[in-house]
Amino acid sequence: MPLTNIQVEKAKAREKNWKLFDEKGLYLLVSKDGHKWWRLKYRFGARSDGKPGKTEKVLALGVFPEVSLKRAREKRDEARRLLADHIDPGTQKKQEEHQRRVAQLQTFEAVAREWLTKQSWGESHGARNARRLEQHVFPWIGSLGVSGIKRAQIKEVLQRIEKTGHVETAYRVLQLIRSIFDFAIAEEICEHSPCLGLSKTLSARPTRHHATITDPKQVGELLRAIDGYGGTFPVACALRLAPLLFVRLANFDKLTGRNSISTALTLSGASRQRG
Repeated sequence: MPLTNIQVEKAKAREKNWKLFDEKGLYLLVSKDGHKWWRLKYRFGARSDGKPGKTEKVLALGVFPEVSLKRAREKRDEARRLLADHIDPGTQKKQEEHQRRVAQLQTFEAVAREWLTKQSWGESHGARNARRLEQHVFPWIGSLGVSGIKRAQIKEVLQRIEKTGHVETAYRVLQLIRSIFDFAIAEEICEHSPCLGLSKTLSARPTRHHATITDPKQVGELLRAIDGYGGTFPVACALRLAPLLFVRLANFDKLTGRNSISTALTLSGASRQRG
């Protein structure tokens, strides 16, 4: 028997999710907290276990009362017409949603801001990268379509930064732009990145010398800071290990095998720093 509007409206929550069936695969899923969702059960494609028959799938058709019983049936019929043409309505829906999303992410700034929301940086680091884009990038290429941006336009952005003497900032901005284009490619918003080779056009990064800590008090402060590090577990382990080894980066490639630490510490006289 087909559902009636009264049945749909009066459907109450139970201890577990339950279903009210209509016709031709359409049903109302009533959650234990009282929400009501329209669903369509259908079969399409070969079964994943290799057995005869088609795979059973479920298509979301909306939430009641925003989607009425009449509208849910219309959506069901639209999906069944696709099935008659050998088109998976679930796949079709995902493609349409992706196309709508791509249509909203046409400019570089829109894509960049979407990319920023997906990063797991700390609040201050995320804000700093957003400021770099807002100050150095968006005013020049933010309003341009992602797929139409040329390498020369990005090069101009970087050279503008470099001319102010902030070479390191230019490198960091290039890395941001490169990551944004990688994201755009993965999301099928554009097909290629114009950033290839641009790092070769920048001046060499300025050499940064980090003074050695020799004051015992400062050493203690460093060790306490390491001990209180609240970041990821691998980084925390690496930070705690570093003061115990006191080897240069070039020697870390010796950290192999069961006796890796002792191997790394047993350095030849020629490899030790003199003086």
